[in-house]
Amino acid sequence: MARGQKTRGNYRHGGTTETTKSPEYIVWSAMRDRCNNPKNKRFARYGGRGISVCVVWDDFASFLADMGQRPSADHTIDRIDNDGNYEAGNCRWATRAEQNANQAHTKRLMAFGRTQSVSAWAREIGITRESLRDRLAKGMSVEDALSKSPAGHGFRGKK
Repeated sequence: MARGQKTRGNYRHGGTTETTKSPEYIVWSAMRDRCNNPKNKRFARYGGRGISVCVVWDDFASFLADMGQRPSADHTIDRIDNDGNYEAGNCRWATRAEQNANQAHTKRLMAFGRTQSVSAWAREIGITRESLRDRLAKGMSVEDALSKSPAGHGFRGKK
């Protein structure tokens, strides 16, 4: 039987068995559906704004060859350029935290020669992102906001 043909309700491509589908197959199928199916509730954010899946990835085996297995159950597919298509050079397996930091609306701060999301900076210096946002809202410079210790005493940042 040729690759991609149905056999007992499942496609022969290495991503399914008689009763189960691999996590990678589920991700691949959902990715294609949100880009190609106008009835998908997320179509407007993907296919509806021009995001597509490369032709090579119409075949699950090619997708899996390019992407490999998910590193863990916490990883899902992420487009590095949120305006780019699903294709080998623009996709990676990423955790929810990594994906949240890669969203178009994520606020990024540059300090000490580095750029990170507010959340990443807050984690690094040991405060909540709300505390960091409060410091910035009070008019502190980014580097001062990152240098102030959680208790408000002493230097914590990098110079």
